[in-house]
Amino acid sequence: VGTAAHDVLDTIARFGLDPAAIDHTVAVLISEGRAGIDAGPPLPPDPVFAGRDLAVAYAEANPIPTGFPELGFAFADDWTPRPYEAPGSRFRIRLDLVFVVESEDEDTPGTGIVVRDYKSSWAADATILESIQMRAQAVAVALNWRAVGLESPPDFIRREVVNLRTHRIYGATNWAGDGSIEAWKHDLDQLID
Repeated sequence: VGTAAHDVLDTIARFGLDPAAIDHTVAVLISEGRAGIDAGPPLPPDPVFAGRDLAVAYAEANPIPTGFPELGFAFADDWTPRPYEAPGSRFRIRLDLVFVVESEDEDTPGTGIVVRDYKSSWAADATILESIQMRAQAVAVALNWRAVGLESPPDFIRREVVNLRTHRIYGATNWAGDGSIEAWKHDLDQLID
């Protein structure tokens, strides 16, 4: 269900709530499966339809921000960004949705990057924001902010987890210079090693 929901949300982010585009995604998931680096076999129809319904219901109630869906990041041993498809990358991660925002707080204006992760589990909540997965997403965009069209490093990075069943969005923001990105990069190095 989660895989199908993610693929349908990717389609909606790219084409809006276009029934033909959504139907095409469903047909490909059932008949062919996923292609590319994260390839997978065809999925059974019941979870595909359930995932589609979950994604469409969420998107109808909550417009998907304009941004970069299913954006892949890859890094060499020294954390130099490289193409997602490049073989031999030390670290690779694909994010559900990345978008740029302006801070609405008058006291701390700035430009930030939001990394949004969609979860199909009923149990998805704010605790996921501190997971290695969400911290790794923040590290990826902090080290390759040019991938989202910025001309200078972001002032902040916001991690968001969306519970597709309850429509709740949980978020946490880290401002540049607070030391979190370097600490999380260290944790990733240790985990990869």
